[in-house]
Amino acid sequence: MLKFLSAAAIGIGVSAGAAHAATLTGDVINQMISNPTTSLILDNNVLVGPGVDLTIANTNFDFDFASGLVGDEYVLSINAGSYGGLLTVSGGVTTILLSNLDFSDGEHLVGFNVFESLFVLTNAILTPNSMSISFDDVAFSSDVAFNFIRGQFVTEPIAPVPLPAALPLFAGAVGALGLVGRWRKRRQANA
Repeated sequence: MLKFLSAAAIGIGVSAGAAHAATLTGDVINQMISNPTTSLILDNNVLVGPGVDLTIANTNFDFDFASGLVGDEYVLSINAGSYGGLLTVSGGVTTILLSNLDFSDGEHLVGFNVFESLFVLTNAILTPNSMSISFDDVAFSSDVAFNFIRGQFVTEPIAPVPLPAALPLFAGAVGALGLVGRWRKRRQANA
């Protein structure tokens, strides 16, 4: 029987600010899946759109990078059948790296809320434009399709660059020097 971890058990990098989710629709992202036990790497550039974005040949895996009601979820689903590990191996640590994540409105990734995960995620690394998640891989069999990993991208708008406090003082000083120079030219012209 499959046991799924609740989202309460795993919350990765959630910001305390006014974070929300954005979409990757229309973006070309890179997904790399690796497992050092097999020395194999699956490396794919994927155009994100509606529905399943990638099905890996000769496997039961479907990837959707814009799932959910508003297109802000990542879903790795498995069709019915035997599962011998993400790279057809039982055991080892599998890592999924998503990079070149250019969210709508230029927003940056600040978190990933895990809703379902077949295995315990052992490591998660987030940057503004990439996400890496790792898990211990084991074999199992299922006669129904299910979500292997399902989670929501959490993003924030890029903060505007603040005006340096010294800039108005600098502008005032340059203006004052210009007025002094003008005053000296007039004084020399009248003398």
